[in-house]
Amino acid sequence: QVSEGLKIRRDALLTALEENFPSSCTWTKPAGGMMLWAKLPDGADTWSALDKAVTENVKYNPGGVFRADRGYNNFLRLTYSHNTPAEIHEGISILAEVFRREGFFE
Repeated sequence: QVSEGLKIRRDALLTALEENFPSSCTWTKPAGGMMLWAKLPDGADTWSALDKAVTENVKYNPGGVFRADRGYNNFLRLTYSHNTPAEIHEGISILAEVFRREGFFE
């Protein structure tokens, strides 16, 4: 069933975020759908880090994509509908390392 598969992937993403992102970051806990929003510390620029993540084969949507003023780039949207739970865990681990290298968190 589609909804059960999405729930498994959502739970994998939530667990991966808990394991890899520091407490200075927050995120939504969707009751449905296939995406969540994460907030990084002030000053983080997910737009500027996107190319570095893509070179590591990880993609996300910077918060500014969804705003006319292109602001709120310490936010990002993550989709969990496509990848397997194992791929989600690996991708979030890689993304956390990219963000550490960018100085967004330790």
